[in-house]
Amino acid sequence: TRSPQLPTNSSSPSLAKKRHTPASSTRSGRIRVPTEEISYSVVIQACSQKGDADGAASWLEEMASTVNGPNVFAFNAVIAGFAQQGSPNEAARWLARMKAEGLEPNVMSYTA
Repeated sequence: TRSPQLPTNSSSPSLAKKRHTPASSTRSGRIRVPTEEISYSVVIQACSQKGDADGAASWLEEMASTVNGPNVFAFNAVIAGFAQQGSPNEAARWLARMKAEGLEPNVMSYTA
């Protein structure tokens, strides 16, 4: 397994203690999402699309230790990655973990 290269913060709480902080809105109504969250989500999605579900999962774990916790998009990418590589039990495990983290699955969570 490769070592993620994005910055880390070793004093961050564990995944179980973190909760996703919703993006804020600007006066113009645009949604502002932290750059670090976007970067992790894109890397996780790229790993998943390339068939590297384990890599996507590793990046999700790294995301959990450096930002406000994984988001629905990141979990969905990991779930889809395992489903597409023929590992439905692993996909179901990540779906259960997503729910345990207090995130609400959406249609993409179930159609991976």
